[in-house]
Amino acid sequence: MIKAKAAPDPMLARKIKDKNVIPVISQRLLCDLYLGGYSKMVAAYADYIKYPFSDRMDLMAMAKYRSVKGVWDKKWEEYIKNPAPEQLSQEYLYAIKQHLVDLASNDGITPKPLLKEVPEDLDVIGFENLMNLLEYPIFGDEKEDPLLILAEMSLPIFLTTSHHSFIEKSILELGGQCESEFCRWREGSRHIASVFDNGYEPNPGKPLVYHLLGVDRHQDSLVLTEDDFLTFLIEITKSDQPYSTTRVAQAIAESSLLFLGFNLQSWEFRVLFHGLIKPSAMLKPGKFIVQIDPSEQDENPTEEEQRYFRNYMRDEAKLEIEWGEIHQYLRELKDLT
Repeated sequence: MIKAKAAPDPMLARKIKDKNVIPVISQRLLCDLYLGGYSKMVAAYADYIKYPFSDRMDLMAMAKYRSVKGVWDKKWEEYIKNPAPEQLSQEYLYAIKQHLVDLASNDGITPKPLLKEVPEDLDVIGFENLMNLLEYPIFGDEKEDPLLILAEMSLPIFLTTSHHSFIEKSILELGGQCESEFCRWREGSRHIASVFDNGYEPNPGKPLVYHLLGVDRHQDSLVLTEDDFLTFLIEITKSDQPYSTTRVAQAIAESSLLFLGFNLQSWEFRVLFHGLIKPSAMLKPGKFIVQIDPSEQDENPTEEEQRYFRNYMRDEAKLEIEWGEIHQYLRELKDLT
């Protein structure tokens, strides 16, 4: 394993003081922090759908399998062929909610009286409401928990590829307020009211948490299959984007980015790189920071691979890459601010 120690850039710390940094937090990292680990979450979905093949860690492949095979309708006890996006997402979220209940009940994390309040049919409760009911997740020490450290920085915008409201909960945990938005990449979601409709502008006192790949409360917004990722990439590069998307794209072009917990070879990162980051970097040159935790990688990068990624990202989009341990990196960065 490469044991590289990433030292936070003082320039990045100064930009944080100026409120000119946007953290971009991966779904993988948040699952590792608050859903028992990304691999366990994906495995829970594989078990729920009885996935028959060996690639049980490939979430996109499993979602595609269900879109072809069909999803199970519990009411009519039959498979729904060619399921609509919201039906596919509903089944996926049901599996993740069941995983959350199992996590909360293990070792007495959630008191038994609260567990008794969980509906037998998890379809009737939203993911955020389920988290609140279970009083989950339990955040760690303010000086150690990555999300609480980020929330304390009082930045105006947080981006995430997670479908769940862990970042919002961390801000509320510290007594703050925030607004939550999601990317309206499907035509059918563009009619949904936006926080920007009433003149809201992201600010340190009431930051914006923007879910790039969809949010659980709007099931058809989730980006799950490979087809979804390709369609998402096409849609967000069109010129007629909703104001919420163009406002976030503008902020990306004008700010430094701090990436946390991304695998550079994943679709999760690649669609953001080609759809939002690289075009923004070409429009307005600036320094971007990508911070990778080796524990988040499927395979830890060799020194040669680190050099390749560093040179490629620097040449393509002025991205600087640092490998290191996220908790330590954020603690040191916070100390500089």
